[in-house]
Amino acid sequence: MSATKLVQVFCLIDIAVTGWLALPGLSQYLFTLVYWLGTQLGFATVAPDFAPVHWLMINLAGGLGVLWNTARLLDPSWRLHRVDAWARLWVGGLIAAYVVGGGVTPVLLAFVATEVLGSACFFASRRRV
Repeated sequence: MSATKLVQVFCLIDIAVTGWLALPGLSQYLFTLVYWLGTQLGFATVAPDFAPVHWLMINLAGGLGVLWNTARLLDPSWRLHRVDAWARLWVGGLIAAYVVGGGVTPVLLAFVATEVLGSACFFASRRRV
C-alpha cells in the first residue's frame, strides 16, 4: 500500500473514533461501550462519573482530532506526515501511562497498539507523501 493510501486509512479510522468524542451524547455512549467491553473482558475498572466540564474537554479534544485528521486527509504533506507520526507516539504513551498508573481501563491499550502501528508505518514508509 502506498504511503498516501496508508495516511488516508489511518485518518479515516481516527475520524471515526474522534467523531464519537467530538459530539455531546455520542461521547458518553463511547465511554459506556469501552467500559462495558472492559467488564466483559474481566477488567475491574469502573467508569468514572464525569462532570460537565470533563465532557466539554472530551468534546473539544474530539473536535480537534476530527479537524487534525480531516486536514491530514485533505493535505497529506510530508511535514504533517512526520508530525502525525510523532504525535501518535505521544498519544500512545499518554494512554499507556494512564492505563498503568492512573487506573484507566486496559481496553484502551488497543488504542496504544493502533497509535504505535500507525507511527511505525509512517516512519517505515520513508517516502514523501
